[in-house]
Order: sequence, then structure tokens, then C-alpha cells
Amino acid sequence: MKNDVENINQAALEELCKNETYHAQTLFRQNAKNNPSFKSFNNLGVFYAFEGLFKPDYSRRNATKLGIKYLKKAETLQKSYFTLFALGYIYFGFDEYKEAGTYFKQAFELKHSYASAYNLGLSFYRQFMYEYALNWFEKALNLCDDSNHIETYSAYLFVLLQIDKKKCREALNHLLADNVTPLIEYNKFILSYLCGDMVTAESLIRPMMGKFSLNLKEIAMVFDCLFKFNKRGEAEEYLKNKVEVLKEHDYRSRYDIKQFEKAFSQQEYRKNLISYFRYDMSIVKECCYYGCKQHNPI
Repeated sequence: MKNDVENINQAALEELCKNETYHAQTLFRQNAKNNPSFKSFNNLGVFYAFEGLFKPDYSRRNATKLGIKYLKKAETLQKSYFTLFALGYIYFGFDEYKEAGTYFKQAFELKHSYASAYNLGLSFYRQFMYEYALNWFEKALNLCDDSNHIETYSAYLFVLLQIDKKKCREALNHLLADNVTPLIEYNKFILSYLCGDMVTAESLIRPMMGKFSLNLKEIAMVFDCLFKFNKRGEAEEYLKNKVEVLKEHDYRSRYDIKQFEKAFSQQEYRKNLISYFRYDMSIVKECCYYGCKQHNPI
């Protein structure tokens, strides 16, 4: 019986890897019907939530609510890391950050993973609960590897900025001096500017502008920083470049162009834009399928 359950599940995952989504769905359904367990319910729920519901002609419709139904069935049978993490990820996508955080915390209690700690910190950040967010990003830093250390440390600094600007500036200056964690120019500039270190921020503008396309709030910071150093001509150069790009890529760009011009010419509008800036952190996604040999071999 156990081998049969695992064989069907493995066949479903193999079909999914080949993008044979309808066949994978059929096998996941078969397993959940004939072999109801927290694992078979979990995998069917994950499929519905992240892949959708497919018809024989491969047409697809959203099935997130159906996915939640099966994940909660799995949860009633056994609380498992994959099920709790998947539910946290789904509720985060609905902007239900408190609910998401509850699931990520339960997932972390079962398995002290980087992803659950980071996502819990992000859930608190989205609720403006910065002390809690900082605590969980510190945990994530202790669990992360080299591939996600820079992103995690950036998140940590942006949360610290909300709590103690002076400590954030000290940490950033130490970081820049030692170059232990090489932040990207965008993060260096934004953090330096918001910490009030205009000299460092101004020095980073040209390297950053050559690599990143900034939105309205971000370029308002660039303008403001340059104006503080009486570099109106350089600010005007960036405005001109931005307008040219907007005209080239979007024929409906008249409104956007006016907003950028307003950010350039009106100090109060510029300050108002900057006051609403929030650093955009991306949630960490994990494979939540039991039996996935690539991601979850155990």
C-alpha cells in the first residue's frame, strides 16, 4: 500500500516536471481519493494553489481556494512543515499578513528554516511591526547561506532604519568600509539617503543610475540629493533621460512624465513622495511537494 501511494505520487511529480499538468493533476487526485493522508492532501492542495485547475484541453482556471481546502484537510490530519509553509505563502499573497505570519511561525517551529524565518520577518514588516520583523530577520541571517545573505542583510538594514536611524547608519558605514557584504548600488544609495548620509548617497548616484531604472519615489530621492549639492544640471540630465525612455516605451506616458517633472520642480511634492517610500522585499518561495527529488528528497 505504501509503495503504491509513493509510486502514484512520484508519477504525478514526474508528469509535472514534464509540464504534463493535466496528467499530474489526475494522478494527484487519484492519490488523494484512494490514499487519503496528510501527504496526498498536501500535494493536491499545493498543485491546485500554485498550478490551478486544468481541463482535458489544458485550459486553466485559478483554484487557490480549492488548494487551501485540501491543505487544511492535510493540516487536520497532521501539522507538517510543507503544509504550513504553503498556507503562509498563499495568505501572504492575499495580503493577509497576520494569518500568513501565524502559519510561517508554526512552520518554523517544526523546522528552523531560513525561508520560514525570512517570510515571518517580512509578514511583520508588512504589518509595520518593525521590532518583531527585526528579530526574525536576525534569525534569518543566522540561517541563510551565501546565495541569500546580501538580500537578507539588506532587509535587516531597511527594518533597522525604521527603528533606529543612527544604528542603521553606523551598520551601513561599517559595511561600506569593510565591504564584507557587497550591497548593490541601489540599496547603498537608498539606505545612505534615508539615513541622512548625503555625501555617500551622492557618490553612489552615477554608478546606480547606470544599472537601475528608478520609479517616481526613488528618483525623487536622487533629485533631492543632487539639489542639496547644487547639482541641478545633473538632476535635469536624469529627468531628460527618464522622459526619453518613457516616450520610447509607452505612448500613454504623458501623465507619468508630468509626475517626474513635478518631482523635479516642486520641493513639497518631492518630499511627500519620499515620505511614502517603502523598500520592496520579495517573499521567499519553497517547493512544498512531498517526494520532490529535486527539492525535497526526504
